[in-house]
Amino acid sequence: MSKSVFDLIKKQNGEAFAQAIRRFDSGIFDIPNLPSIVRYAGRNALPLLDYLESLKEIEVELEGEAKDPFYLLNQAGYNAFYADSLEKQNSIASYYEKEEQICTFKDPDRFKRYHIIHAIKKNVNEIKRSDFKGIEEREDAYGTSVISIQILKMGGFISIKNRYNHTVNACDNTFYSNPDRIIEGLSLSLSKYFKVDFAVKQQVFLPDDYILVNNQILKYDIEKNNVYFGDGFYVKDGVLHLVDKNSQLQIDTLILDLKTKEILNPANDTAPLFKMLQQEIENETLQVQNQKGIVSLLSKKGQILTTKDRQLHSMTLSKVEVLPHNAFYKHPTIEEVHALSVTACLQDALANCKNLKKVYLPKLEKNFHSSFLDDTDCVVEAPLLEKEGIHFLRATAFDLNKKSFLTRGCFQDSLLSLMERSLVEQPCYFLKKDEFVAFNGEIPCFKFKEGRLRELTVFLQGKIKCDGVIRRLADLEVLNMPYVTDLSAYNIYDCPNLKKVYLPKLQRCESNVL
Repeated sequence: MSKSVFDLIKKQNGEAFAQAIRRFDSGIFDIPNLPSIVRYAGRNALPLLDYLESLKEIEVELEGEAKDPFYLLNQAGYNAFYADSLEKQNSIASYYEKEEQICTFKDPDRFKRYHIIHAIKKNVNEIKRSDFKGIEEREDAYGTSVISIQILKMGGFISIKNRYNHTVNACDNTFYSNPDRIIEGLSLSLSKYFKVDFAVKQQVFLPDDYILVNNQILKYDIEKNNVYFGDGFYVKDGVLHLVDKNSQLQIDTLILDLKTKEILNPANDTAPLFKMLQQEIENETLQVQNQKGIVSLLSKKGQILTTKDRQLHSMTLSKVEVLPHNAFYKHPTIEEVHALSVTACLQDALANCKNLKKVYLPKLEKNFHSSFLDDTDCVVEAPLLEKEGIHFLRATAFDLNKKSFLTRGCFQDSLLSLMERSLVEQPCYFLKKDEFVAFNGEIPCFKFKEGRLRELTVFLQGKIKCDGVIRRLADLEVLNMPYVTDLSAYNIYDCPNLKKVYLPKLQRCESNVL
């Protein structure tokens, strides 16, 4: 074992990384150029040990007599063709669900940089998306029924795209980006046919959050539009670009130059963060602080944002006055938003922010969109709205004056309408810090605790006709329906924490009730 190689890797990737290799197989340290191979592989060697051990052997050389790749794909059950024009590149778009279309279709020049082979299963029309709803697996029959094999023309990189796209994890690494997993001999065939080397290994594969570029192992956190972002680098079209941590700050898919204030956007991300950040840093002197892994971007006015593991953690907006549609949609890691000048929020402004814990909107007025907040445990502080009788409850809100719910973030409209219709008499309300109860006379109609619906009384008489009105209420504990005689299908369904259900007049119900 070369002690110098051990020390280089210890300094570069951390002692735990180097020790893990030594305990597993010290012969790995004899692999030529090992420090370079793992330079951007992160600090956890455990997922890589089998792959690194395979590098001790002579690399699999794509030698021998190669069959035509399109013949092999036909043998594997695919109709395949070479996409050498924009029309051919995007010709398979109709096979994808609208929200699952691959990034390739958005790149008009991709066919110029990549050899693109589209392959469509011969029985593709028999494989229905609806049959896989909620049980998607990357290599299942639907996911692999339409694939796109893409090889960088300059060599060193291959990717196999999945029909699910980002509905499944590591969608661009289908079959571990190894054509031999589709049919034996396809790697050799493609390499010979297109006269390009993409360095495929036959038996040992990298985990899903790693890519191999010119024999370097790169651990990435985010993939956007076929651009891969990791600690101190991004990879675009098979080329490794380094980020200068002394003068540049990574913020998800954006890279901010602290001196020039230029914001690089390698993935051409259209999310609103780019424009909001430009507005916030204009004419500001910027500096960065790092405390226990939380990196803060500061101006003289105070904190602009924080990142954790290079991903957006919190943001303070002092200049933005309208929180735009899908303001943080592509940034699910954000936990806090302080929008100090915002008077209005557009639709889904804070949608898909599952980790959001706090939103402070001191100037938000009545003209906010009713569905600006997605299903989340977030605490919303909007003092001007609170004065007007708006009470925020998880991802919904109740207007005390209008006796109606305003937002539709996590509950069905039909359920909220049912709850509103129960307030038939002069309702009154009890509010304290973590509890909100609405009464119909002396009887509580619904009770929210810590923003979650815990108790519900339905005063509707006769039959609940709509299927699944009372469904997927994970926090509901008590349900009273004193006058209901009939229940349609899928009511009181998927409510795992129910402790008590009161149905004294129930006479009949349809399928999947309780």
